[in-house]
Amino acid sequence: MQAVFVLDTSRSMAAASSPTAPTRLDRAAAAAVALRNAIPDVPAGVLTLTDRVLPDLLPVPDVSGFDGVVQRAVRIESPPPQATSLRATTYAALGQIASGGVFPPAATRRIVVLLTDGESAPVGSAALARALDGYRFEAVRFWASNESVYDLDGRAEAGYRPDPSGRAVLADLASSLGGRSFEQSRLEAATRYLKSLTGSGRTVSGAATEERRYPLAPYAAVLALVALLAFISPRGVRLTRQ
Repeated sequence: MQAVFVLDTSRSMAAASSPTAPTRLDRAAAAAVALRNAIPDVPAGVLTLTDRVLPDLLPVPDVSGFDGVVQRAVRIESPPPQATSLRATTYAALGQIASGGVFPPAATRRIVVLLTDGESAPVGSAALARALDGYRFEAVRFWASNESVYDLDGRAEAGYRPDPSGRAVLADLASSLGGRSFEQSRLEAATRYLKSLTGSGRTVSGAATEERRYPLAPYAAVLALVALLAFISPRGVRLTRQ
């Protein structure tokens, strides 16, 4: 069993209620740390999402390592989306999790936790459900109607308007994937649901702790042969004249 936390890093996740208030991404990062700490025995990784999914950390058992990546490496549009668009996020990119080698074959129970504001381009839920068939899914939405994206001078960007339809979008997405979606105000309920997804299945060591066994018999045989040759070889030859 392993889990990945997918953090939406599109431009809209920079929205906040004021220039100095925590952004949606700030709140999502804090929630990711809290949710991951609720399942300490499950190896977990970090992915970022815009119009593609990119790994920051493949699933590992190290909780503190996970926290460090979320707090220091996850930034808005870092890296940027591949295409320029008013709405860069597309949940269709989540299908790349199945084809990108994020989980090892041994991880028979795979959990995807999406942290986003729900503002996505249209997505074909049926195709995504086929790609993530058998995965367990949960989404948490970070959004408020009074939020704006602010520039470095503290001015609200005129091109951004909060989209209230994200709640329904995420609910439909979660339903199509056999999971559930939650608002940020219901983080405790989201935590309980995440724990229920882990169940009692066997965890799988993450990428950083993979164990490999190598056969030692061939090496032992070579060493024994070298020792035997050293024993029977002449230590020196003394010549005498007659």
